[in-house]
Amino acid sequence: SPGTLSTTEVPLTIITTAAIGSTTTTTVSADSTVATTTVSADSTVATTTVSAASTVATTTLTVASIITQSTTDLASTVASTTIEATVTNTLIETPVPTTTAIPTTTTTSTTTTIPTTTTTSTTTTTKATIQQLAIPNIPAGAQWGENGVTVAGGHGSGGATNQLAGPEGLFVDNDQTMVIADVDNHRIIQRKISDMNGQVVAGGNGGGNGLHQLYEPTDVLIDKETDSLIICDQRNRRIVRWSRNDTTQGETLIDNIRCWGLAMDDQRYLYICDFENHAVRRYQIEDKNETIVAGGNSQGDGLDQLNWPSYVFVDQQQSVYVSDRDNHRVMKWNNGAKAGIVVAGGQGPGTALTQLDWPKGLFVDTLGTIYVADDKNNRVVRWPKGATAGIVIMGGNGGGIEPNQFNGPQGLSYDRNNNLYVVEWRNSRVQRFSIK
Repeated sequence: SPGTLSTTEVPLTIITTAAIGSTTTTTVSADSTVATTTVSADSTVATTTVSAASTVATTTLTVASIITQSTTDLASTVASTTIEATVTNTLIETPVPTTTAIPTTTTTSTTTTIPTTTTTSTTTTTKATIQQLAIPNIPAGAQWGENGVTVAGGHGSGGATNQLAGPEGLFVDNDQTMVIADVDNHRIIQRKISDMNGQVVAGGNGGGNGLHQLYEPTDVLIDKETDSLIICDQRNRRIVRWSRNDTTQGETLIDNIRCWGLAMDDQRYLYICDFENHAVRRYQIEDKNETIVAGGNSQGDGLDQLNWPSYVFVDQQQSVYVSDRDNHRVMKWNNGAKAGIVVAGGQGPGTALTQLDWPKGLFVDTLGTIYVADDKNNRVVRWPKGATAGIVIMGGNGGGIEPNQFNGPQGLSYDRNNNLYVVEWRNSRVQRFSIK
């Protein structure tokens, strides 16, 4: 059909190409843009007849294709000039016999069950346990030298670092480092056995209730897990902790308790002699909850009572041994027991081997033998397990300042070689007795 173009004269070429198996392709090329082009084409592209036998494998396909039968009439007026172009009609008939083999593909779906073994890997993080208790393994017939050697103090009562003033409790570590509760100097002194002078590691700033002060501390131990000192700050009615890493003040762990002696077991339970309430209380470190493990039934001499408990020792079965000072006896309370057992003394105050007079520091060895400082009798006594009388192993020579004498023995401890250490509050010194 006619189409109207712009009035600009443009050369125009029309090319029609027909090929077997394709439709007509018409290409128009021009030297400039044509505004409007209308092409009317009546094209029979192909006529296809497919006849197939019922056999899948062979299909006969007969195709008679009229590839191109195109008539394109284009009358174009360019600049009032009519251009007529005639495209020759071309008819091509090509019979194409085709035999196509169609392969058959069979898909088989198979379900296979594969047994699966699952391995669970469990990673357990175990925190190394630091042994707090080192129960001494002392032979039954062990003996110690009669004369002690002064390893701390002994230069009169005073505040110099080579002096002590009214000391009470002490703790000896495995490396033979001693920490001593220097009561009247309101401080804790640390000292190696070989040192001439001690080092102030807590307090020493006068008696007071500041966190940098202590007020008549009566006992101390080393918490090996945190490398810190646990201190009975007696007159301040509190238990405090001081780091051993050059700290200048402590922190309060437990308050409102009139404590005297301390102990700690391997589970880091802290045991405190509450002499004001005649009980031994157990605390988990960092936990203010308490359990009464001995006494607590008012002041008295019954088996479920205590009368001014002073020092405490705990074995690896968590049995509690208590110096029941004003009852002049040592009591054992098995873990969870409601009443105790008298294991030393209990015959009233006196000098007989069946008696004690103000028992103080104590410990128990692996054989169950009890070692106790007998304050007013100025001696250290050993009570074998089940015995009805003790054996004097040190002192017992009257109160005095000689190497074989005591004057108010208080704290009692031991080292890894089973040497014994005795604190004397009236002589303001610590004596070491070497095992033979």
